[in-house]
Amino acid sequence: MAISLQKQVRFTSKQIEDINRFAEIKGYNFSEAVRELCDKGLQIQVSNDNINLVAEIIEERLRSILKPQVERLAAISAKGAIMSATSSYLNAQAIVDFVPKERRREFLEVYEKARLKGIAYVKNSYADSELKERLK
Repeated sequence: MAISLQKQVRFTSKQIEDINRFAEIKGYNFSEAVRELCDKGLQIQVSNDNINLVAEIIEERLRSILKPQVERLAAISAKGAIMSATSSYLNAQAIVDFVPKERRREFLEVYEKARLKGIAYVKNSYADSELKERLK
């Protein structure tokens, strides 16, 4: 059994009332009630400290596991964007090379409409009324 040491502690009158009520419910004397409440408070504090530590460990592990996957997806996305932009500019250059100068204004309008349709497709939403109007 642990050695008992005596300490003097000051309580407010409200705290004393609460401790007495707890002691009465549990069938303890005042000292036993204080020890019980201190033990429970310490257990709660240790549990909270451990929860925070465990949460930090889990978060770090998840981050280390997911980081390569996130970087891989970002690289794939960047490559797709580069390929798409390259294709778009190559198509535009090829069309410009073959479209007579007098029809180029029409070409730019068609190109802009196609670009907006591509954006709408990627967003998968036609809710924007301004976008709908520009697509007509």
